Amino acid sequence: MGVYALSGVRFRKAVFLLGTVVLCLWVSTWGIIPMAVCAVVSYFCGRLIHRFADKKGLKRLWLILSVVANMAVLLVFIRSGHSSYDVTSIFTGKGAMLKLFPVWGAGIFTLHGISYCMDIYRKEIEPEKNFILVSQYICFFPCFGCGPILRFSAMSEQLRKPVITSGKLAEGIKLMLIGFAEKLFLSDPMYEMWQHIRGVSADSLSAACAWLGIIVFSFAFYYELRAYSHIAQGIGSMLGFELPDNFDLPFMSAGFNELIKRFACTFYSWVRDYFYRPICRNKDSVCLWALILSVLAGSVWYGYGRHTMLWAAFICVMLGIEYLLKNILAAVPTGVRCAVMNVLFLIGLPFLAIDSLPSACGYVAAMFGGGSFAGDVLASYVIKTGVVMYLICGFFATGIGRYLKRRIMQLNTNIVYIIEPMLTIGFLLISTAFLVGGGNSSMNLFVR
Repeated sequence: MGVYALSGVRFRKAVFLLGTVVLCLWVSTWGIIPMAVCAVVSYFCGRLIHRFADKKGLKRLWLILSVVANMAVLLVFIRSGHSSYDVTSIFTGKGAMLKLFPVWGAGIFTLHGISYCMDIYRKEIEPEKNFILVSQYICFFPCFGCGPILRFSAMSEQLRKPVITSGKLAEGIKLMLIGFAEKLFLSDPMYEMWQHIRGVSADSLSAACAWLGIIVFSFAFYYELRAYSHIAQGIGSMLGFELPDNFDLPFMSAGFNELIKRFACTFYSWVRDYFYRPICRNKDSVCLWALILSVLAGSVWYGYGRHTMLWAAFICVMLGIEYLLKNILAAVPTGVRCAVMNVLFLIGLPFLAIDSLPSACGYVAAMFGGGSFAGDVLASYVIKTGVVMYLICGFFATGIGRYLKRRIMQLNTNIVYIIEPMLTIGFLLISTAFLVGGGNSSMNLFVR
């Protein structure tokens, strides 16, 4: 960070790229090869797409080459350091057969490469002549954890002249500490609690305990992804970049169509612009089959297990029902639709949380009283030991914290300037305490 800040604007791109290479080599010696291939292919294909802009056949050929190269790396290496599955697992149900080594950030730099070439193909941007700048965009390591996914049109000026200020440094530190606190204080304890509940046989779970368990998993799932996004924004801010927010209170959605827009917003917009719209010919209305196909394809980004495919299928069914009942649902109050969406979301979530289909079905049955009531003691224990954590998770997930901050700023801005540094110090103390205490969780399910 110090070398980057002192290197000056002229050399920062090279220092940034060198740092990316060092970090990737630290993860895996061989992992740098697929990333370099994607960067080189995207750069030269972008130049060639622009060069043959008047020759539709050649222009399309170079676009297809860039998409195939990036998709090949994506399908083989996504989440390769944190999963025993690859693309063959969808068909065999077994472990990985193609992955030879982990590749850090394969789910991010491949999407950057595809969007860069497609934007040139659509004449939305001009190809960049500076190879280092294009490589910096494609291999933007702060986003390698879990996004946000960036657009070259929005980042090009920042990449050319990153501005480091004391304000950005302070904001970056705050965002990083928020991310660490979300990961260590919210996501990890919630996931550990989910593991305790999941360890009980579905036949022995009461309905109350089963519902509580899946709510706990939903918090762990949400704050895990949100933590990595905050950390990415924090690192980006410290390096002189402003990155987009990746979440917009998804639990406050009034339907599944709105949910997928507000959950991992940048990934949703990428799938919409580079997958859904190219295959949907009707631009003026919702194309249901294209939407369902987009959800199924987008689910690959979250993993290759069959349970992930089942989860995507569940979302598709909900989207189809919403589409068929859209006129009826329009008359239902927003609050009611939001409550129903969350209940249905929780009913389907076991298919994502549990690898085995019979076990997931058994868990859903337990949520509706299919198990015994011996788990009531466990439910009582989990509620008593984690009630404060649940309230904190709900406080931020429902936007209450954001609303209170906005109201306080309207009443007295000075109070915010006093509270924010105190909260930042609090996040630092919480993160340090959990690290020193040896808190750990195996929930790195969503790292790309």
